[in-house]
Amino acid sequence: LKGQDPLAIDVCMDRMMATANYYGRVGVGTHAMAGINLALWDIAGKARDCPVYELLGGPYKTKFRAYCSILFGDTPKETGELARRFADKGFTAIKFGWGPMGQSEENDTALVREARKGAGPDIDILVDAGQVWDWKTALRRANQFSEFSPFWLEEPLIPTDLEGYARLRDECPIPIASGEHEYTAKAFEVIIQEKLLAFVQPDV
Repeated sequence: LKGQDPLAIDVCMDRMMATANYYGRVGVGTHAMAGINLALWDIAGKARDCPVYELLGGPYKTKFRAYCSILFGDTPKETGELARRFADKGFTAIKFGWGPMGQSEENDTALVREARKGAGPDIDILVDAGQVWDWKTALRRANQFSEFSPFWLEEPLIPTDLEGYARLRDECPIPIASGEHEYTAKAFEVIIQEKLLAFVQPDV
């Protein structure tokens, strides 16, 4: 991009995508280009002496509900203690993720049960599975978790298992969230057009 106009953001992005075509259209290459994209928008905001959200047509909202995002505890008991701690801090929703999730059916269910118990009935709990199951296991876990009323089940499958996500869309009792491992507008178009997810989560 040396010598290019930083305000011609689409031109810069197209130039990077063309150059990285064989080795960087997804994954690390796209992460690097995303960082440059953020810098280009920052330059545009400074050049026009306004916040970037105004350049993007906003703000549509100025207040957002915050949720606490933490790992599951190493044990169900520790998970319950974490839930109590963050509920006491005033969060109205707590997301638990990864950690020991996926080790066994019994432990998976106990983790979610203790998260609910620790958070209490009025706090939303969100479960981030961390891509640990196939769709049949994810559906079985969702049915087991449903009595604890999770707000969503996040990334139960690897991102390329679109067929599995379609099965969950049709059969799962808990809303499915995912998307932070997708990299392009085209990939999100597929997810949105096929209505694969209840909550789409791009990673900016």
